[in-house]
Amino acid sequence: MLGRCGIALGSSKDLLAPHAIDNPAGYWENIHFVRINDAILEIFGGSWMCPPKMPSGWVHDRRLDGLRIQAQQIISDLSQAPIWGWKDPRSCITLAFWQSLIPNLEYVICVREPIDVMHSLAIREHGFVSNDLALDLWLQYYKAVYDLTQSSKTVVCRYLSFAYDATAELSRVLEALHHPVLPEVILQAIKLVDPSLLRQVHGEQDHDIKKLSPELLDLFAKLKLRCGPVSLAIDRDGRFQETLKGGFSARLSANIDRLEDLYIERSQENERLRSLVFSLSTELGSSPVLNKTRTVNGLMLEAEKAQKRGDLGTAETLLQSAHVIVNEDPEPLCKLGIILALQGRPQQAVDVFQKCVTLSPNNPVTRHYLAHAFAESGQFERALDQLELICLEYPEAFSPHFDQANILLKLERNVEAIRLYEYCLQLEPLSGESMLHLGIALEGIGQISEALERFKQALKIRPNWELARMNFEHCRQKLQSSHLGINSPHLA
Repeated sequence: MLGRCGIALGSSKDLLAPHAIDNPAGYWENIHFVRINDAILEIFGGSWMCPPKMPSGWVHDRRLDGLRIQAQQIISDLSQAPIWGWKDPRSCITLAFWQSLIPNLEYVICVREPIDVMHSLAIREHGFVSNDLALDLWLQYYKAVYDLTQSSKTVVCRYLSFAYDATAELSRVLEALHHPVLPEVILQAIKLVDPSLLRQVHGEQDHDIKKLSPELLDLFAKLKLRCGPVSLAIDRDGRFQETLKGGFSARLSANIDRLEDLYIERSQENERLRSLVFSLSTELGSSPVLNKTRTVNGLMLEAEKAQKRGDLGTAETLLQSAHVIVNEDPEPLCKLGIILALQGRPQQAVDVFQKCVTLSPNNPVTRHYLAHAFAESGQFERALDQLELICLEYPEAFSPHFDQANILLKLERNVEAIRLYEYCLQLEPLSGESMLHLGIALEGIGQISEALERFKQALKIRPNWELARMNFEHCRQKLQSSHLGINSPHLA
C-alpha cells in the first residue's frame, strides 16, 4: 500500500514477482535487499528460518565488505526518489547492518498476531514448522526490531487494522511519515486489502493462547500499545472479536466494492468466454453425442488455461458450464472442487466433492479430495473418517495414512500421529517428511531425545534440508537446556 502511495520501493523488475494464486497483488520485497539479507544470515551460519546469534560487533566483519558495496549502490539508486524504502522481514535480524549505512532511518513495523503467524507458517511450510518454532521465530524477529528501533522514529501498525479500517490506518501511517497524499490515492491503495490474502486470521482461541510464552505476550502487548486508535477499537469491539473466532475471511468476503472491481477487470475475458460457450453449445445441437464431448473438452481445456494464468474465477465459470452439460460425469465437478479449494472456499469445495463421491463412490481420488476439503474447512473428524475409508480399502497406500497422521498432529493427538508416521515409514522408509513429522510429534509428548534422533535421520535422508536442520538445532538446544536445569519458555 505504501508503494501505491508513492513511496519508491524499486522498479517492477526489482520486486519479487507476484504469485498468481497465493498473492496476485505482489509481495513488494526488493530482491536486492532480500539477497543481501540472505547472504548476511548465511555468513553467520543461519537463514530466515533459523536466525543466527550475531556476535558482538558483527556489522564490522570483513566478510561483509562486498555486501556493503552492493548495499551502498542500491541505496544510492533508490535515494534519488523524494521518499523511498524497502520491505523484507529479514531486515529485523540484519537491521544493524542497514543502520550503519543509512543515517536517520525511519521505520514502519507491521505487527501480525502471533497465532496467525503460527498457523500461516504451518500451512505455507506444509506442517514442517512446529507451533513451538513458529512462535519462537515471531519472538526473535519482533524482539530484534523492537530493541533496535527504540530511540528512532518509528510508526507501529497492526496487520488486523488494515482489515478493520484500512483508510484510517493507512492515513495514520502516511501522516507519521510526513507523506500526505490525496484521498483518492488512499482509496486506490487500500484495494490491495484482498479478502483472500487475509485468510490466515484465526482469532485468539483459548487453546491457542496457552501456547504463548509470558515473554512473547509481554512483547506483543508493548507493540500493541503503539498501534494507534484502530488497534484499540479492534480490542474493544466484542462483535469483531467473535467474528475472528468464527473465521474472519467470511466477513471480508462481503467486500462488494472489491468484487465489482474484479468483475470490471475481467469483463472482456468473460465476454470472450461467453461467446465460446454459445458457439460450443450451438455445435452441441447438431450432433448430441460427439459435440457434447467436444463442448465439455473445450470448456475444460479453457478452464485449465485460466487456472494456469491464475484466473480462478473464469476457471470456475467454465467448469460449472461443463458440469451442466454432463451432470453425471464427476470429472468436471472434481476439477471445480479443486478450483474452489484454491480460492479459499473450503465449505463450497466440500459440497462439490460430496457430489463427486456420490457419483463415483469407489473412486479413492475424489474421496481424498473430500477429506482435504473437510480439513481445510476445520472439519477434522470428518476428514479423518474419509481418510480411514481409503486406508481400509488401500492399506498399502502411503498418502492417506500420511494425511491422517498430519491431521492428528495438528489436533495435537500426538500418540496416534506417532503410530501412523511409524506405519508410513514402514511403507516408505526413505520418506523424509514422515521422519520429520514423527520427530515433531515425539517432541510434542516430551520425548526430546527420540525426537532429536528422528530429526537426525531426516537429515540423513535429505542432508541439505533446512527445515530438518532447524528442528534438529532447536530440539538439541532444548535438550541441552533441560540437562543444565534451565527452563525454556513454553511455546507450544
